[in-house]
Amino acid sequence: MSIAKVHNAAVALVGAFLVASLFVSAAVPVLPIA
Repeated sequence: MSIAKVHNAAVALVGAFLVASLFVSAAVPVLPIA
């Protein structure tokens, strides 16, 4: 496995984690209202 593949996988993982944390932080204030 090349370093580029590992780097791309790491970037994708970090990106997914950031999107997930953003989604959670956006959803938490809405839950008590809904």
